[in-house]
Amino acid sequence: MKRPFAHHRSGPEAPRSGHRPFARFRFSRETGGSAKHSGGAMLRSLLRRLSLASFVGAAISQATANIRSEVAVAKAELLAKIRALIIGAVLILLATGVALFAIGLFSYAATHALAEVWPMWLSAISVGGVLLVIGLILLGIGLRRIRKNADLRPERLMNAYRRFNVDDH
Repeated sequence: MKRPFAHHRSGPEAPRSGHRPFARFRFSRETGGSAKHSGGAMLRSLLRRLSLASFVGAAISQATANIRSEVAVAKAELLAKIRALIIGAVLILLATGVALFAIGLFSYAATHALAEVWPMWLSAISVGGVLLVIGLILLGIGLRRIRKNADLRPERLMNAYRRFNVDDH
């Protein structure tokens, strides 16, 4: 006689002859029931196990689907933000190029305007000097900001953490 599902197991855990996997659902004297009652109990127990197993399986698959959905939404949001940042950086580069061209044009115009009053060499030196002073001021502001933020530790978070630890003790 061919045993059902015997092909699934081999080796030492192979079912022995006379092995009854659902033997515990047979009539037992502890329950005091009849063979018919124990069959109903077997069915109810089996249905409970199946429904619990299907419920757990459905819950796990739903949780997995929810996590995948949230990851997909976060990925799409992150990609949209990265795309917007790249577009913003390109626009800043274009604006910088246009601004440099405009600075050159305005300095040329200012030099020629002052050449009407002063000699050309003096007007060129004065416009160049003003641009140098503006550049040095911007350089100082930039260096001060870089030195202030050179340490990348999140100071506000660390201070809040220190206050939290002090409050605990």
